[in-house]
Amino acid sequence: MGVALSALASIVPFLYVAVLAYTVYLSITIRRALSVGEYRKQAMGVGLIALAWILLLVNYGVQAITGSYVLFSLGFGLVMMTLFYWIDSSVLATRRTDPLVRDTFCWSRLRYVLWGLTVTATLVAALLASYYQATSGTEPPFMFNGQYGVGYMPAWFVLAAGVIALPVSARRARDSLLRRNIGWLGAFVILVQVVGVEPSSIANSQFGIFGVLFIASLCLYQSARSLVPHWIARGTGN
Repeated sequence: MGVALSALASIVPFLYVAVLAYTVYLSITIRRALSVGEYRKQAMGVGLIALAWILLLVNYGVQAITGSYVLFSLGFGLVMMTLFYWIDSSVLATRRTDPLVRDTFCWSRLRYVLWGLTVTATLVAALLASYYQATSGTEPPFMFNGQYGVGYMPAWFVLAAGVIALPVSARRARDSLLRRNIGWLGAFVILVQVVGVEPSSIANSQFGIFGVLFIASLCLYQSARSLVPHWIARGTGN
């Protein structure tokens, strides 16, 4: 049993990346097949998130090779901005399908605050990393110490916004395809929030963390897949 679990633990990370890569491909394919502009935007957005999460792993690899926490901070912030861009777009899209046109959590104004906080947090993290690494030559101990380190500030605002705003927005949407799409994306955000976004802790619990991330990647895949109308799915045999 121990050998089987060890083998599975070594396979799960590759499955996680494979699902993300396939989600990118599927999102592009679905976008080309759809004619409704709103659905096309949603499909492309899911694909961008999947691609961003692949690049997040690459970002950790680049940091390990170059030792530059400035580049890592900027790369991490850009990934979080990609996720927030789609959270923002999804919340705005659900308002257009809500018969009452409700402004969820005053999102039309709150979104500018959150964008400002995310961009500012990215720049602050990069400047702190640059200053500390230039003066001491080492990683700032308060920057990436666990998922709540200062270097992960952009994720605080983005993931919190997704966990709070996406479920409410999905419930208010009257478009069933859009509601399922956002619901699955919300599940992805919640799972990522639960395990954190720090692959450096994977060495301590590779199977557990990557196992949850694998489930999160399946949610992202379902988010893209949910944009395909059922009658098309049955007709194509998928």
